[in-house]
Amino acid sequence: VVIFDLDDTLFDGRTRTLSILHEFAANPQVQADYPDIAPRLAKAVLSDMRYDAKDAFDQLNVHDDELLKKWKAFWSPRFFSDRYCERDEATPGAADYVKRLMGLGAHIVYLTGRDIPRMQKGTLASLKKRDLPTGRQTSLILKPKAADDDLEFKRAAFVSIAKMGQVVAVVENEPKNLNAMGEAFPKAIMVFVDTQHSKAPDAVTPEAHWVKNFVAKPGSYE
Repeated sequence: VVIFDLDDTLFDGRTRTLSILHEFAANPQVQADYPDIAPRLAKAVLSDMRYDAKDAFDQLNVHDDELLKKWKAFWSPRFFSDRYCERDEATPGAADYVKRLMGLGAHIVYLTGRDIPRMQKGTLASLKKRDLPTGRQTSLILKPKAADDDLEFKRAAFVSIAKMGQVVAVVENEPKNLNAMGEAFPKAIMVFVDTQHSKAPDAVTPEAHWVKNFVAKPGSYE
C-alpha cells in the first residue's frame, strides 16, 4: 500500500485558486469598486498563489481589508466545491509515477482532507481528467463532513488502511500529517512533497525524503 495526499501533493492547488482569483477580478462590481486593484489581480500568475487566500493578496501587494473579506467570501465556497476542484492541474509526473507504483503491485490510497458532500464528485472527475488511476487497485478516502479536522480524520483512517496490506510508503505535503503517518507506519518510506502547506509550526521529520514533483530522473525507476 502507498498512501498519497491529493491537494499540493498529486494536485497543484494553486491552479484552482488562480482560476478563482481571475473570476473575482473579472467581476463587474470588483472592477467598479477597485479600478486600480482589479487589473493587478487579473494579471496574477501561478507563482503568485499561496496556500492561504490572504497570502496570495500579500504576494500581490494588495492590502485592502474590505476587499480581502470579499475575496475570502468569494474564494472559499468555490475552492471547496466539485465544480472548481475539477480545474486542478496535476503535479508534474504524478500520473506516470502512480501508474508505475501500481505496475509494481502497489495498492494506491488517496487519503485527502477533501470532504464527501462538497468535493467527492469533483475529485473523482479530476483524477480521471489528469489520468490518475481510479477503480481497481485504488481507494479514495475523503472526510465524511467538511467540519472534521483533517489530521484527526486521517489518523482514524490509518486503522482501515492498515488492513489493506503493508504500507510501504506515505506521500504528503503537510508536515504534521506526514509525521502522523510515520508514527502510524514506522516501516514506511516517508516522502515530503515540498510545494506549499499550512502555517502549522510542525517541522518535517528528519527521516523524510524531499521532492518537488514526481518527474523521474533518467534511470531513477530502476
